[in-house]
Amino acid sequence: MNLHPYLLSLKEHEREKLAALCKTTQGYLFKLARNFHKGMRAHPTLASLLERYTDQKVRRWELNPEDWFITWPEMVGCDGVPPLPVLNSQALPPASDAANDPNTGDATTGRLAAS
Repeated sequence: MNLHPYLLSLKEHEREKLAALCKTTQGYLFKLARNFHKGMRAHPTLASLLERYTDQKVRRWELNPEDWFITWPEMVGCDGVPPLPVLNSQALPPASDAANDPNTGDATTGRLAAS
């Protein structure tokens, strides 16, 4: 479930309790919910706490859809978890090419290549 409708479904005192359990404020939870479409994401600790204290109605991978599998690799393959995104293999050069690239320098020493 999306965080915003979940928060709206709660009574004021229930939202206060949820915020306190998650060590945050109602205001921050609403800010997160309202700005999710703009790229705002929950810190992994907050995402885990929200999942726990919403009885898994709000899932941690919903709060971090782009990288949940990196943060919580143990979740990969579990029931209800979304499929892994297809990563663009062309996005990064192979490690061996990066080490020899004069623009990036030597990856083993961290030194830039001499001009």
